[in-house]
Amino acid sequence: MKWFLTKLALALSMGALLGVVAFAQQQPPAPPAQTASRCRISGRITSGSVPLPGVSVVVHAGDTVRAATSTDIDGSYAILFSPNASYRLSADFSGFIGASHDVILAAPP
Repeated sequence: MKWFLTKLALALSMGALLGVVAFAQQQPPAPPAQTASRCRISGRITSGSVPLPGVSVVVHAGDTVRAATSTDIDGSYAILFSPNASYRLSADFSGFIGASHDVILAAPP
């Protein structure tokens, strides 16, 4: 019985610790010291007129992945980019042929 109570106490303390870690991870990150201007690109991915939720949208700068997201239930997505740079935006979805597009952003106005 003592062994069971020790295991139960350990499990409860681990559960409390995991709850604290999960809560800490849900906190929004602190804003950066300098706010850099960003460009927002958004779109909607459909098959004909049917929106496609869960499409993987990835942003590459050269060989480096800069951002990744997926479309919401309406097939919509939005990504923030640094201005004055070139990117390759690709979309992939199981059962569909992937697509990509080069995006060139100018300096902010």
